[in-house]
Amino acid sequence: MTPSATPSATPPATPPDESAVEAVAEPHEPGPGERAARDRVRAEAAGMTHPGAREALEAARAAGADPAVVAEWQRIEEHLVDHGGPYSPASDPYVQGQLTARSHHDAPRTPQPARNAALTLPAPGPPAPFRPS
Repeated sequence: MTPSATPSATPPATPPDESAVEAVAEPHEPGPGERAARDRVRAEAAGMTHPGAREALEAARAAGADPAVVAEWQRIEEHLVDHGGPYSPASDPYVQGQLTARSHHDAPRTPQPARNAALTLPAPGPPAPFRPS
């Protein structure tokens, strides 16, 4: 029996399901594992130009990488098509938008009694007497 025919042999990688990649690419609140996968891809992509990102995307697809990894490589590759320079998370508008949204979401909320008080109308009083001019 050859080593590749043994039951313990690792099967060849299958490309990730494209519908799973598309689902991960849709706007949603990512879980901790997905955030970590995106962060790893962004760190690896730092300094890459479009051809390098395209090669990394194809390698992730060929290796059957997690759909979150493939979706992030795909997003970065599409970003670099028009960017013209090396990738940097600091200049990636998508990443900066996520960081801003997360900071607003995680910020402590304080009640706004002054705003709520301004919405309350005073109780109506007696009508003013009519005075002809």
